[in-house]
Formats: sequence, structure tokens, C-alpha cells
Amino acid sequence: MPNLVVTAQRYVAVDHCQFTLHDFAWDDVEQPPLNADESPGVGVRSVRVMSLIRDHDVVVDVQVWDGEPPDSQVPLVAEVAIESLAGIVVLAELMGGFVELPIPLGMPGRYAVRIRRSLGFPAADRWQVNASGERDGLESYLLQLWRLPGAESSGPPSPSG
Repeated sequence: MPNLVVTAQRYVAVDHCQFTLHDFAWDDVEQPPLNADESPGVGVRSVRVMSLIRDHDVVVDVQVWDGEPPDSQVPLVAEVAIESLAGIVVLAELMGGFVELPIPLGMPGRYAVRIRRSLGFPAADRWQVNASGERDGLESYLLQLWRLPGAESSGPPSPSG
């Protein structure tokens, strides 16, 4: 039975329908892709989480587990994997940079990231919600991370020469 190791709650300003979760060792060279179909964009050490609403504030609960977490009643958006060289992740806003404090994972390695989202409105009404000007309590996110078995971090690339 997996154990919940770390839990953190962060408040994120979603801008242009997105925010990112990335390794603390991440740099701008590794921007995750922006997919046209609203699916998460996955880079080597980061994931771009796409919102249904353009600009608003969300609560993001981050959970770090010592194994694959049990199922949740929060609807699943996607499950992806990223590498962490630092053993620490951070949430970032498109225009505002890092969000509060970094979140420890425990050790470097490859991590699964389960993205879950609760909506405060029917998904079919998203266009009306976007046009309404309402910006609070529309969505909340649960990001569940756990280290993948046998997935040691490859570490930074070695210099060639």
C-alpha cells in the first residue's frame, strides 16, 4: 500500500489557459510543447498543464507518493512522466514565474505525474464561462507524483570532446 509522503497546496494564476510543473533544475531551453488539442505538453523535465478557462486563479494540490497512489474521485485528465535531476519540483505561472515554495520529491529520478481536475461548471459551458468574467473557483487541480520503479535519473548530459 503506497504512502503519501508530501502534500502541498499552491495558488496559481492561470494565464492563457496554462501553468507548468517542472523540475527545479529546469531552464527555459526545455519549454514543454503547447499542444493544439488542450492535452498536457510534456517535456523531458516539465509538463504544461492546460486549463479550460483562459485567465483565472486555481488551487493546485500536489501529492508525492512512495508508490502509485490509490484511485481518486477527482477526474483524471492525463498521466505523464518527467525526469527530475534535482529531486524537487516547482509550479510556475506563464507570466509570473515560480509559485511559492518548491516541493521536494525525495530524490532524483523519473516520476509519473497524474493530472486530475475538478470543474465548478459543466465542461460544455466553458465558452460562456470564459465570456462571463468570473474568475474564482472555476477549477481545481490535483497533481499526484511518484517515482517510477527502476527509473534512475540519467543526470545531466556529459560534455563531448
